[in-house]
Amino acid sequence: TVTVACERPEGAAAEETFRGVRLRRLASVREFGALLDEGFDVAHGHMPRKPFVMAGLLAARRRGIPTVFTPHCFY
Repeated sequence: TVTVACERPEGAAAEETFRGVRLRRLASVREFGALLDEGFDVAHGHMPRKPFVMAGLLAARRRGIPTVFTPHCFY
């Protein structure tokens, strides 16, 4: 099962499934803890220029969840 966590824009649903992928939209970085408590094998951070991504990776590392970091857009 793949879960994608991302920031929740105003008016968007907190959770839905799109083409078989579970989307979890978080209102703030404080919600990462509850999300990670569900249990994950690995956390992947994509596009590190946002503090939201780094907060998610840090929360995963603190729980002992292996992390993968894919940097992009460093000019």
